[in-house]
Amino acid sequence: YTSCAICIVILLLTSISCRENKRTDRRSITSKTFSLPDIPPIISEANERKNYLTAHYWDNLAQCDTILLQDESIEQAFVHYIALLEEYPTEIAQLHITNSLQKMKASSAWQKRLIDLAEHYLFDAGSPLMNESLYIPFAECALASGRLDTYQQDQMRYRLEIAHRNQPGSQATDFQFLRADGHKSSLHQTQAPQLLLVFYDPECQNCQAILEDLASNSILQRLQNQNRIKVLMIYTEGDEAIWQAHKNHHPKGWISGFDQNEKIKQKPLYDLRAMPSIYLLDADKKVIFKDVLPEKIIPYLEKTIP
Repeated sequence: YTSCAICIVILLLTSISCRENKRTDRRSITSKTFSLPDIPPIISEANERKNYLTAHYWDNLAQCDTILLQDESIEQAFVHYIALLEEYPTEIAQLHITNSLQKMKASSAWQKRLIDLAEHYLFDAGSPLMNESLYIPFAECALASGRLDTYQQDQMRYRLEIAHRNQPGSQATDFQFLRADGHKSSLHQTQAPQLLLVFYDPECQNCQAILEDLASNSILQRLQNQNRIKVLMIYTEGDEAIWQAHKNHHPKGWISGFDQNEKIKQKPLYDLRAMPSIYLLDADKKVIFKDVLPEKIIPYLEKTIP
């Protein structure tokens, strides 16, 4: 992320000029490389420059030859674009995306290219930039484009359903689970000022590594000692023998739970495309962070320490 941030700062603090590089393929086709828009000199305030750049980020894309559809510079520009959007509240960022895609309506090839990049970077569970909130307007544009066949439409609707489910600001879907002491409970019955909800598989190596990092994190430990957060671990894979073998291996104070009927995964109530899947909830079980890595949650928690 650091390199992206540096690039963005440079873009905001300097005037961005259009550049044209002449490229000739075997058929002697000359085409433009993608260039960011010129920010009018009259706009000097940093925040206004950022707003202008975000609103007009893709204005020059329609002028690029489609021979550049797979050009690496487009992909890198998209990554920088996402970094810019994350500076805004979700609703404003989504509006920027919708407006940009609407302006590209006549350039269907480029519009589709951005939608494909959004799927790769914003929806793929393995992407470090995964952000379903930002993916939503891209998916909505794809559905409205008329370019999808029936199967693709069903697939896109399902992705939208997943993306909309348990969004930050909404109340997390309730579910029942079996506790390590044999009693049944539910998510909404688990009282805590903040709740770190972790869906995991004890036989998943990636889960083990991330959970070890969480267990040793001093900020999380401090908040737990102050009774300001609880950790709820939910095993969703249905093999009770595996859960029984691992249920007491968690740090002291962590709650171990088992989804006996696999309702969480089968309905599905939560998007469990990758493990672990980590959520941060407030006292009312409203989602603060959805399916993110600890690197995003821990700095937020650190700010809550008095």
